Amino acid sequence: MVAEGALRELGALGDRTRTRILGGVDALTPTGRWVAEVTAGGMNNRETAQHLFVGLRTVEIHLTHVYGKLDIKGRQGLAEALR
Repeated sequence: MVAEGALRELGALGDRTRTRILGGVDALTPTGRWVAEVTAGGMNNRETAQHLFVGLRTVEIHLTHVYGKLDIKGRQGLAEALR
């Protein structure tokens, strides 16, 4: 396949690809997963930011990416989607 050949060539040139998984829990970055798990525990964005010692905007950005990867609309489905 062309895409696989391109990935091999990029790897030979020193490129490090993150993941080929585009959706689901396995597509989450470690930080995205961490933010999602803390938030799924019942904290709001501000509480999550304080708990993780990061900025509020950082939490918002990670959750936006998490929701997209998990194909959910918001925190209501977060705990279920992480299982």
